[in-house]
Formats: sequence, C-alpha cells, structure tokens
Amino acid sequence: MKIRNLISLRNAIQDLLAAPLSFRINLSSYSHPAVFPIRWGLMGAACLLAAFIAWDLLDGYHLYGEIAELRASVARLQEQDRQLSAAAQHEGIDLTDSALQRLPAEVAFVNRLVEQREFSWTSFLSELEKAVPARVGILSIRLDPSSAVIRLSGSAVTFEDATSFLTTLQDHPHFRDPVLIQHQNREDGLVEFHVQIHYRGHAKDRAT
Repeated sequence: MKIRNLISLRNAIQDLLAAPLSFRINLSSYSHPAVFPIRWGLMGAACLLAAFIAWDLLDGYHLYGEIAELRASVARLQEQDRQLSAAAQHEGIDLTDSALQRLPAEVAFVNRLVEQREFSWTSFLSELEKAVPARVGILSIRLDPSSAVIRLSGSAVTFEDATSFLTTLQDHPHFRDPVLIQHQNREDGLVEFHVQIHYRGHAKDRAT
C-alpha cells in the first residue's frame, strides 16, 4: 500500500514538472477616483500652454509685419535722401553736416546785413544831433537793429547837463524810453554817462 502511494506521488510530481508554466496578468483598466483631478489639471495646463503658444505666434506675425513696413519706410527715406544729395550736388549746394551746422549763423548774418541796410543812419544821426545840448558830447553809438535799441556813451560838463539830455530825448518824437545806465566823474572834471534809448524812426525807415 505504501509502495503504491509512493508511486502515485512520484507520477504526480513528474506530471507537474512536465507541464508548461503559465502566468495570468489582468490588463484590464481599473478606475482610481483620486487620479481624475490630476488628469483634468494636466489637460487644462496643456490647453493653456497651447493657447499661450498660439498667442505668441500671432503676436510675432504682427511684429514681423511692422518690422517689414519700417524697413520699407527706411529704404524710401534713404532713396529720397540719395536723390536730394544728388540734386544738391548737381546744383553745387553743400549739404554736408559741417555746412548744415554753419547755416544758422550764416542766415543770422544775412538778416543783420538786411536790417542794417534798411536802417537809415542819416535820419538817426540827424535826429540825434537835434537832441544833443551844447554842453553834451557823444563819444560812441551802438545799435541793435533787430530791436531798435541804441546805446549812447557821452560826456557832459555837469550831471545836470546829462539829465537835461535825457529829458530832451524823452520829449523827442523819434526817441522813447531813455534810461541812464551808468555815470561817473572823470579826472578832467567831466561827467561820463551811458544811456539806452529806443529809436521810433527805425520802424518808419524800414517801412519806407
């Protein structure tokens, strides 16, 4: 009996060893409720990132168009500048940087020449001669034609003679607003003075 049982056990072990080994794996999906919020969060972040990328691409497209327009404008300006320089060179006009820097000074110089030419020195000196008293002498005359301001330097026998000269200028029809700027006693006893006045005849001379 024991021998039979041993033989049966041996046969069973041999059959078990001779049978092929097999494994069963369950690949079916299994729902995890805790994973759902993370999954939806990742999907939302991906959509938001895609929207930002699309916005950047659209903005870059518009920026590229603006850059192209600016380049075209610069090219047109450069072409106009080239044509202007060529025309100026053909006419003998200097448009270099140094020449353009000298232009304001040259224009101001020409304006001063025109104003001095229109200013009638003959009329002015004639009217001034009528206003100067016998005890007063004029040493120098400086004129600003653009503002009709005249600065006189002179000498008088006394300070009263200088003030009398100012009164005469005040009452004269062709002078206005006489101002005694400075006066001093000289070593020779005379009074030196400096006066500023406006010449009314300046505008009249220019009109004529």
